[in-house]
Amino acid sequence: MKQYSSTLNYKGRDTKAKYVFDKYKMLYKCNVLDVGADTQYLKDPIENHGGKYTGIGFGNNIDIPFDLDGNTLPFNENGFETVQCLDVLEHLNDFHCTFAELIRVSSDKIIISLPNCWSLFFKMLIDEKNHPTARLKWWGLPDENPIDRHRWFFSKSEFFNFLLNNQSKYNYTIEQFDVENEKSPLFGNGLINYTKSVLFKNLFRSNINELGLNNGTLWAVLSKNKPVNYR
Repeated sequence: MKQYSSTLNYKGRDTKAKYVFDKYKMLYKCNVLDVGADTQYLKDPIENHGGKYTGIGFGNNIDIPFDLDGNTLPFNENGFETVQCLDVLEHLNDFHCTFAELIRVSSDKIIISLPNCWSLFFKMLIDEKNHPTARLKWWGLPDENPIDRHRWFFSKSEFFNFLLNNQSKYNYTIEQFDVENEKSPLFGNGLINYTKSVLFKNLFRSNINELGLNNGTLWAVLSKNKPVNYR
């Protein structure tokens, strides 16, 4: 059984905040930094739980308005026990810089969530309700220059390998890596859907499950091993 889990379901940002709090509440009775906090849905739950909350980034009434992209966070090393960054890194040009900053300012745990890009693409590909000219959300070519968009397209295995390959550099351990609906069959349950799955693998690639085409959000908890010099 996963150390961090929740039986709650979510559909929007407000219900997702309830899911996140329920899943990681044992990590919130401390000094918490929420990087890319948006409207700070988690501020009240965390503070009512006995934690101290600071939100930074863009959003309404955010504690510290700040451009996260490629900039050093205005905090000391190891300044927060728990640092979280939920569905934010994929929006930044300098993903790697901000990732390193999350590790730097944390003294203990780092919580990260990212979208499963291949899953979003796969759903659009097979859903007959999608018009042939429909744009893939966050990656398409809109008529007007968007205020925000995703800058990175990756699979669940790419994200896991990214975390794995950076462990020694930043002295952290992957404490938990989990994926929404990770045990869900590719096309669903039943013999017909199982047959579809086998045919799909034979037509395209045998290791297609690594893409997590039927999975949802990617979640990771990193545990910092010891302070390091990031300069």
